[in-house]
Amino acid sequence: MTQHSQSVLYFAASPAYFVSSSQDSSIKIWDLEYLRCKYSLDGHKGPVLFITVYKQFLISAGSDKAIKIWNLENKKCNVTLYGHLGCVYSLAVFDDILFCGCQDATIQYFNLESVFASISQNPEVHLALESHFESFRNSHNGFVYCLTSTPKCLISGAGDGLIKIWNVLKSNPKITLDLVKVLSGHKGRVNTIVMDEANLYSGSSDCTVKVWDLDSFYLTRTLTGHTDEILSVAVNPFFVISGCYDGSIYIWDKKTTNLLQKLVHPDIVHAVFIKDDLLLSGNNKGHIKIWKLPTSQT
Repeated sequence: MTQHSQSVLYFAASPAYFVSSSQDSSIKIWDLEYLRCKYSLDGHKGPVLFITVYKQFLISAGSDKAIKIWNLENKKCNVTLYGHLGCVYSLAVFDDILFCGCQDATIQYFNLESVFASISQNPEVHLALESHFESFRNSHNGFVYCLTSTPKCLISGAGDGLIKIWNVLKSNPKITLDLVKVLSGHKGRVNTIVMDEANLYSGSSDCTVKVWDLDSFYLTRTLTGHTDEILSVAVNPFFVISGCYDGSIYIWDKKTTNLLQKLVHPDIVHAVFIKDDLLLSGNNKGHIKIWKLPTSQT
């Protein structure tokens, strides 16, 4: 599948579609049944580095220092947030608080409650806000490449090789991040973090995927075998899947951590994603491949 003219950088999914973002500044919405691009969301002025689905919205962040909130029902951009000093690499939403992982090594946040209230009153509205993002200085000593959240905490990974666990303390209108734990097992930058109900999975430039218990945050397993940096990780109940700079995709047995299969998607695999029983991979040529996954271990 080819619709992007440059690197496919990230995937997300809604119940009906999957979504891809690209270095070509576009976001594509794909129909999984017919495997075709149904909509193109244009508006960023540079690579779209991260996308995430929250409620009925798609939130995107780019190298143009802007964050956009798109309504997936009418495919319109309702909000553009400005105010960052550099690229926004990652996003996570925690109870209507938008957290941003930034090029300046900070985690910043913006309260979306008033924005969502405006959209609910007028779904056609477009708000261009020069927002004052609140910053948590010295969050990391490197670019904050990845964020995710649980119902209890925010988790960040960065160019300093560290993963940090933060309690989110809300005292309206003030938000405080309380550092709970630092995970320091990687020997290179942390490019990606994902999680399931029990574990956190991190992929790094040190060529490994590490598995951390979400209750204790102890390192339980390290998946080795890649010979280049890991750019993306995806999980489902049966498999851990890693996408690598050298174009390889590894499928690991989630329970035993045995390497089950090696796939190749030349040249650089920036993104892997699991949607139902399908594996999606995106490379630096703008190509998306769709692979059929078994529904259980064989």
